Amino acid sequence: MRPTILLLSLLLAGCKYFETRDVANIQDAEQAVTSALNDPASAQFRNVQAFPKGVCGEVNAKNGFGGYVGFRRFIYRTHPGKELLIQPMGGPGASNEDNLMILAISDSWDAVCKAG
Repeated sequence: MRPTILLLSLLLAGCKYFETRDVANIQDAEQAVTSALNDPASAQFRNVQAFPKGVCGEVNAKNGFGGYVGFRRFIYRTHPGKELLIQPMGGPGASNEDNLMILAISDSWDAVCKAG
């Protein structure tokens, strides 16, 4: 009986460690995203989730004209190193650089933002 209780205690402690780490990574990611925006106070986050290689989610914020631009994906890689990618606005008139970034985000999303 005692070994079972000890094992359960260790498992719960391990889960608490990973949960705390995930919360810290999410906070770091939201802070990094917010600091990269034109209007940091307007940031709205949704679908934010921690994964083994980083934090992924969506952010909406106001542009330079004061209007919300719509939710865009972001990826905050935590392993190896730290890196932030925010999906630029696409559509007609988007620069080649923006279109390349959209493709890079799509590839990175598949690599970072999937469990397992």
